[in-house]
Order: sequence, then C-alpha cells, then structure tokens
Amino acid sequence: MRILAGLGNPGAKYQETRHNAGWWILEALGATSDWHAVQGCEVARHGEHLLVKPGGYMNETGKFLAALARFYKVEPADVLVVCDDVYQPAGSARLRAGGGDGGHNGLKSVIQHLGSGFLVCKVGVGPFPQDPADRERHAPLDDFVLTKLPRGEREKVMKLRGQLEPLLLGWLESGTWEAQTVHLKQ
Repeated sequence: MRILAGLGNPGAKYQETRHNAGWWILEALGATSDWHAVQGCEVARHGEHLLVKPGGYMNETGKFLAALARFYKVEPADVLVVCDDVYQPAGSARLRAGGGDGGHNGLKSVIQHLGSGFLVCKVGVGPFPQDPADRERHAPLDDFVLTKLPRGEREKVMKLRGQLEPLLLGWLESGTWEAQTVHLKQ
C-alpha cells in the first residue's frame, strides 16, 4: 500500500489560497472517488492505495498523516506528499526524494511526525523573492501563502495537474519514481 497525500488548510477561507495547491492536485486525481473520514483525514481509495488530505491545519499535517501511515503500516518511503512551493513559479513542479522542509510548515510537521524518507512533489505557486532585499516589497511569507493566486497563475497550476497526473498515479500504482522538474507545456 502507498499513500499519496496533498497538503492544505481546511475551510472555505483557505480553499483558493496558495497553501492549498496540494489539495488542488489531489482533488483532481480523486475527482470520481468517494472521500471518507479516517484517522482525522479525508481519504479516498485508488485501488489498494490511498489518496489523503491530512486533517487539521498545515502546521498539524504530520500528526494526522503519521497516524494514518501507522494505522495502515505504511513506511515513509511509500508516502508521497504534494504541497505548494512559493519559490517556484506557477506552472512548474519539482518531484524529489527526501530533503528538508525548506521553511514549509506542513513539510516540517510531516518530518517531525513521520520522519524522513518520504517523497515530495512541490507545486509552484510563486515566485516569492528569495533575496531578502526584494522581500520588502511583498507581504510576509506567512501572509503570501494565504493569499489567492491571481487568475492567470491559478490557471497554470490547474493545467499542470494534467501533466502531474500520470507521474503521481504512476508512482502510486508502481512505486516507480524519477526526480525531475516539470514545466507547463504550452
């Protein structure tokens, strides 16, 4: 069994914010699935595998995901987490194994509760400036992730879902993984 988890915040207030990009991708993959509450998460089956929207807010994501993984006896190497990445432009994604949290509170929580060794798909919702001098012209990072994407950028993320779908479902079904960067095909 493998778990494909999308990170996000619950409630209508956060539904269209940058921080919910993981949920956007997961909801598209599970659009025809029946979602159920299990161990504090929203869960849908994809064959013998699980699509998961961990419960609670972003900072609490890890405790729900870890509880679910323990319940189903799933090792971190069989977990793939989809989340937002403010340092990549909309319309791009990075797929990689392991690594740190990069300042992402959801990933920090997953590492804290599940441990390392899981896979990550970071979906671009930025760019947020990396240079501190450029950040003065922007809202603080915490506020930036809780803003809605401008319409054109959201459309890019939604189109990117189609390119990510075969990669993510392919991993879910076969466990095959290749680190890569995906850019929206024009």
